Amino acid sequence: MWCFLLAFVSLLLLSSIQGGTAEQCGRQAGGALCPGGQCCSKYGWCGTAPDYCSTGCQSQCGSGGGDGDIGSLVSRNTFNQMLKHRNDGGCPAKGFYTYDAFIAAANHETTGQ
Repeated sequence: MWCFLLAFVSLLLLSSIQGGTAEQCGRQAGGALCPGGQCCSKYGWCGTAPDYCSTGCQSQCGSGGGDGDIGSLVSRNTFNQMLKHRNDGGCPAKGFYTYDAFIAAANHETTGQ
């Protein structure tokens, strides 16, 4: 009986160790993406350092570390189309939310600057 219990506990420990060292993203993890827009390294680990986001990066390679340019994703024209009525005279917040304020806020949240 003790041998069975010892074997069971040993297998349980080994499986928890294996689960704790498994890759986090990319082809090594069934195509999973990293949280928070982090880069997925060629080895299947998430991070924002150049080692994760450069040569061999599998996904979200340009977004790690806040180096992306939100203005290239959302143009002034696209912003104006999304919020057509933001300058409507009947809107109490008329003129409050501008494209420049949107870009500044989006950049701050990715870089903290």
